[in-house]
Amino acid sequence: MAGDAQMAGDVRMNVTCQSCGRAFETEPVTVYRFTFPADRVCAVCREAEAANDMDRRQRVLWDQVSVPKILADASFDDFEPRPGTRHALAVTQRWGDEIRRGGRPRRGLLLHGPPGAGKTHLAVATLRYAVYRERPMRAIFINVPDWLNGLRETWNKSDAPEPPNPSGYALAVIDDLGAEDSTRWSRERLYSLLNDRDQKELLTVVTSNLTPDALAASLGAAAASRLTRLCAPVPLEAESDYRTTTVEATA
Repeated sequence: MAGDAQMAGDVRMNVTCQSCGRAFETEPVTVYRFTFPADRVCAVCREAEAANDMDRRQRVLWDQVSVPKILADASFDDFEPRPGTRHALAVTQRWGDEIRRGGRPRRGLLLHGPPGAGKTHLAVATLRYAVYRERPMRAIFINVPDWLNGLRETWNKSDAPEPPNPSGYALAVIDDLGAEDSTRWSRERLYSLLNDRDQKELLTVVTSNLTPDALAASLGAAAASRLTRLCAPVPLEAESDYRTTTVEATA
């Protein structure tokens, strides 16, 4: 019934927080003849619990991204820029900052350069910004050769686990595009992947050891057209292997 539960206006009552034991004031609530505190937990503990809930949700989403273990902690902070990679670091960090603030970049990124230049590290760093924000994005990481091999397995073996389906994820990192065997079957699968993300206007970060022209030749005209609409090219021109120098620096 209306009026059965009442707040007692400006009256306050002292309560001990059930979480931390801190004394705080809250409004009394009267239900029939019984009076109860409106809050049992202080504002500090409520904020801490909300932060913990957000952290738990972000961690669950991060686990679902399926980033390789060796890159699970990759971030912009621990990327060691070298000549030829500083521009890519600046571009990807600005791109990630826009996402972290809740914005949406107009296009994705195509990070291209020699093996070991740090492309995948930067791509994973953008994923981290997308997941670890106030409103986490659903994101996915796929390595193209592994993903295609997984698709083949499901076709050949009924009990093989299905590889992740990137369709519908707000952000996808498509890693090592162009490293796959270029067959009609693989080109068809990759066209479907890129076309789906293009049609749905989903953010996409691609890494490749190939130049944009070489990648276009490998993918075919239709898939290359979708990739051009999806992603702006960002070159990395490192002369040494990022993975080797990083290991040496931490040894």
